[in-house]
Amino acid sequence: NNAHIGRMIMSMETKIKDASSPSNQEGGANAPSGFILKLFQMVNGAPDEVISWTPAGDAFIIGSDLNRLESETLPQYFRHNRFQSLVRQLNFYSFRKINRERNVWIYK
Repeated sequence: NNAHIGRMIMSMETKIKDASSPSNQEGGANAPSGFILKLFQMVNGAPDEVISWTPAGDAFIIGSDLNRLESETLPQYFRHNRFQSLVRQLNFYSFRKINRERNVWIYK
């Protein structure tokens, strides 16, 4: 469990360095963005059937119940409740969908 969290933190830190600007981060270049922190908290805190880590811990899975994600989970962590807004932010921070299925989304 700790190993996969460590791998995901390293992956997210890489994305932070690639996408965040030091000028709008209070803690400097190495401070994680609000989105990355909230995403990490959401993957760790939401029910596994909604969003969870992959077994390897280097990606996360968004389950097929988008209604529950939008109505219960997203509003707890973000100012929006739209799956498409989450996808837009994931793309901005260089997360990419790594599977082809249309009813489950795996991002790395």
